[in-house]
Amino acid sequence: KKALIAVFIFLAVLSPWLLRNKIVFDSWGFSSAGWVNLTIFTLAEFGRQNQISVLMPHEALDYPWRDAKYDDDMTFDRDLRNVSFYKNQFIKVVFNHPWEYFKFHIGSAVKIFNYHGYQYLTKEVIQAKMPWFSDKTASLAQSAGNILWLFIYGFAIFGFWKGKARFWQVFLITLIVVNSLLLGDNGLMQGGRYVLPVIPIMLLLAGYGIWIFKKSFAT
Repeated sequence: KKALIAVFIFLAVLSPWLLRNKIVFDSWGFSSAGWVNLTIFTLAEFGRQNQISVLMPHEALDYPWRDAKYDDDMTFDRDLRNVSFYKNQFIKVVFNHPWEYFKFHIGSAVKIFNYHGYQYLTKEVIQAKMPWFSDKTASLAQSAGNILWLFIYGFAIFGFWKGKARFWQVFLITLIVVNSLLLGDNGLMQGGRYVLPVIPIMLLLAGYGIWIFKKSFAT
């Protein structure tokens, strides 16, 4: 009963937005962001690496919001009516190059574990607000952050090796791996923000490893 109430409230909150999309774009879709990001980030990078042309939908001269654009000038690209274009192109490219895309996707998922968004943070956030923050200092900060993550991974592995809570450790590690596999190349974009939800899990595993490490010295 409580679950049904929660679902009803959820749909009631979303219904005005979905109705607006149906009226304006003739689509019940919630958002076009998924397919847009999959195209301009993941598919575009795959195309660049494999010399495959990736297209964007053509904006007609009579497009109703042609002169009412956002700052990033992607109003038309994000139009829900273009979702089918992105979807069909993605399916076509992947089905025509299945093995190449498989290698690209798995390789990107593995790279996520060595990408922590520090370059994005220092360049787009810190240096944008503090121009005096030099590239050399930014590089040192990035290196320090990456080294810290090596210790985090090390303690997480140590905790798995020495610990006894294997079921929960495997469960949490599975969540991290599945998240990386779902993200693929998207996990390497925009400062790694799509990886943020699982970072506390990795810190929890590392904390458990630190506790085991400290406990081993106490005994």
